[in-house]
Amino acid sequence: IEKHQDVIAAYREYTEKKDKARQNLTGGKKFAKLGGGDGLGMAGIKEEIEKKSSFQKQVQADRLEYADMLTGLADEIKRFTPVTLDDVAALALKVDLALNPLCDEVLVLKGMETWPQSKLDTIREVAGRIGEVRQVQGFLDVKSPAWVPKAAMMDEVTFVQVQYSKLTSQVEWLLKQAPRDKAKLQELKLPPDTLDLEVRKAKFSCLGAAKYVMQMGLTANTRLEEAAVGGDIPAKTLAHNRNQVVSILENGMRLAFKCHQFAGGLDKETAKLFHSVRQILEACSPSAEIA
Repeated sequence: IEKHQDVIAAYREYTEKKDKARQNLTGGKKFAKLGGGDGLGMAGIKEEIEKKSSFQKQVQADRLEYADMLTGLADEIKRFTPVTLDDVAALALKVDLALNPLCDEVLVLKGMETWPQSKLDTIREVAGRIGEVRQVQGFLDVKSPAWVPKAAMMDEVTFVQVQYSKLTSQVEWLLKQAPRDKAKLQELKLPPDTLDLEVRKAKFSCLGAAKYVMQMGLTANTRLEEAAVGGDIPAKTLAHNRNQVVSILENGMRLAFKCHQFAGGLDKETAKLFHSVRQILEACSPSAEIA
């Protein structure tokens, strides 16, 4: 956390404009500040004091009303020893829901000397990181029910490439956070490589996307060959479709190579598809432009 001078300047500018607007509503009359100068009058100062007093009363009321719940929650946090990352995420959600009714979480909890704020901060930070990693794992999950294929194959290929770029940048960022994440996991007595394994899953998910695109191209190529044998497609249309299929195959092979470099290799199925695509491309005339 650092100070932002632009925030300070913007706030001062806002308050000055608001003060001028208030002056316009009162016919240009300014109110004396406490101790002299322009600003709020005594009525305004009294109102501010009453608001603060009222809010402090609400804070005190929350401490009394939720005392038993907060004491029990504090004990649960202190005793908490997770076995899995899902345990951490579940407790973080439970705490957030329990504290939601408080008028001001920070002020209410500040009055509890035994509240384990440091451990809660760790739990929330780890839970947040888990959520980020799981989100990245879904970037290229082509088998997920949430994955909706595009109507046109080339649009689908382009979308996969965009998702791949998002995946690689996010994985690289997560890997840079690894030292801090490991320290936080150790605070919770979890194995320090627990999150690493999840990040690796996200990293290797690109292989599934490469297989998806290459298989798409191979299937399209098979259908094109079957249609060509029938002889019902005009030569111009056939040539156009062939160029599209070649483009999909080229993009699939290129994506597979990128995944190989990024993930550190290919699984057997992806490697087999890669060589099948390469053989077809070598047998075809090169397209005019590689997409």
